[in-house]
Amino acid sequence: MSPDKPSHQLQELGNEFKCQKLVNQWLGDHIPSSQIIPHLHKQLMDGSDDYAKKGILPVPPGVYRNIDVATDGEPANYYAFGLDVAPAMGKYTKDLDNLLRNLPRNPIGNIDSIVENAARYYYAFERIHPFLDGNGRIGRMILKRILRGAGLKDLVFRSDLGKGRNAHLDAIKAVNRSGNIAYIEIYLLDQIGLRYMGERDENFSLEIQRARRKKTDNIQNQKYPYPVTDIWEGFKGLDIA
Repeated sequence: MSPDKPSHQLQELGNEFKCQKLVNQWLGDHIPSSQIIPHLHKQLMDGSDDYAKKGILPVPPGVYRNIDVATDGEPANYYAFGLDVAPAMGKYTKDLDNLLRNLPRNPIGNIDSIVENAARYYYAFERIHPFLDGNGRIGRMILKRILRGAGLKDLVFRSDLGKGRNAHLDAIKAVNRSGNIAYIEIYLLDQIGLRYMGERDENFSLEIQRARRKKTDNIQNQKYPYPVTDIWEGFKGLDIA
């Protein structure tokens, strides 16, 4: 381990704490997502050595990319092309604000629709991939904002023991293959179930279980891949795989 590693880790923890405070402010003040998302990214990457080492500059933290990016094993148009990012995020943030304004105040009786919307907007953000680094963490902050805004507890993203991989990343890959957002929905329902384990509201637990069975049936009954435009209509104007 290099001598500067502990300080780097402290910097990251400090940035995460600042971002958590911003998410709390986002919940209370209803800040437009077009403002808060870039600000979250700027705070997340503040002082990050890795961000500079990756050659990402001169695109600074908090600024949407305007260059193309690629990922191993995926087509060139897996992520939105650089020149499409700004208009895509314009539509995305407008749609997200509309969703946030209309979230139910109580998750009981609404868990199915809450989880579906959370999964769709999480996945759409990851496929737009508006920043050159940190998209996963910002996407999960958006996800938490949706779930907490609907009255749910904050989720903790856990790694699968023995696999060494994050379960939510496996769910994303399953959606990539199938076009079926139900894989992320099931992951979210499992995490919500863990957060409410042992609580007295048996009806809410049953509601989570019913929603999970519905999503599982959706996957089992799928006969062909769904187009990515079924997940978010904003993909219709993009050249995206």
